[in-house]
Amino acid sequence: MKTENEPINKHLRYQSDYLLKNILRNAISLCNMLPETLVKSCLNCDLFNEETETCKKWNSRPPARVIAFGCGDWENVDDTIPF
Repeated sequence: MKTENEPINKHLRYQSDYLLKNILRNAISLCNMLPETLVKSCLNCDLFNEETETCKKWNSRPPARVIAFGCGDWENVDDTIPF
């Protein structure tokens, strides 16, 4: 049984998904313009496999927000050099 609100809720859900995708797309574009040492995201993490879009440490695909903004387990071999 359909209610009156279903089409509106479905539209709002798609609209919010679209907006979130645009925000993440813009965030990724901005991250790519900044030096890797400033932005710690999956895109420049040694644990991220870009082919399969999975984290090698957790063997799963991170959520889009984590891919864009990184997580506490971010690693980069070059980051450990103290000079």
